[in-house]
Amino acid sequence: MSDTSQGPGWWLASDGEWYPPESAPAAPPPPPPPTARMTSNGAPARESTAPTESAAEAPNVDAPPTEEPGKRRTRRAVGIAAVVVLLLAAVGVTVSILAGGSSSITSHGTMEVDDFTGDCLLDSGFSDITDGTQVTVTNADGTVIGTSVLSYNSGGSDPQGTIQPGLSTCVYRFTVSVPGGLSRYGISVSHRGTIWFNPTQMAKGPGLSLSSGGTGVPPPDTTPETTPGGFSAS
Repeated sequence: MSDTSQGPGWWLASDGEWYPPESAPAAPPPPPPPTARMTSNGAPARESTAPTESAAEAPNVDAPPTEEPGKRRTRRAVGIAAVVVLLLAAVGVTVSILAGGSSSITSHGTMEVDDFTGDCLLDSGFSDITDGTQVTVTNADGTVIGTSVLSYNSGGSDPQGTIQPGLSTCVYRFTVSVPGGLSRYGISVSHRGTIWFNPTQMAKGPGLSLSSGGTGVPPPDTTPETTPGGFSAS
């Protein structure tokens, strides 16, 4: 030990003194070499040089945008409205089916009054058959499914009997919309009873006839659907 170096190999300790070479501390041993990982077949595994997730920079993933409350309420309201529309449509289909059909029939019917005793416009026996007389259509259960009124057709009428002497003819028209798909349809005019028609007849246009006896010869009744008083299908 000395205050100054005495030659080669002397070393300065942390206490500020110089010491001879033989008293120098031994150098620390080198670290052991890394142990090689082996694969399943016994070969050394290759070390990956790719950075680990912790060392690599994390990807910059943007968070999903936050929807504004007003837009959420609007979307919810639109969804509710769509459900309501579907429910109403389903109810409409159900009601239509219960009424007897999924579509409607627009019937353009006629009613002919044949008067063999006088003028069909003036005869008191036909005073209830005129412009505005109600026409009622019912289903097989007697439920009213459509109404209309008579409208006088002057072009198709011959109240004075000029075409056939002794026969005064008055023709009326009516239009009514009824549910399709029913088994039959009953049409009544005023208090004259009910005449029944099938769906094909309703689609083509039902014809009604009302006649009275007299000097002329009334047309023969060709259908069994005749009410007392000469009211029948024409």
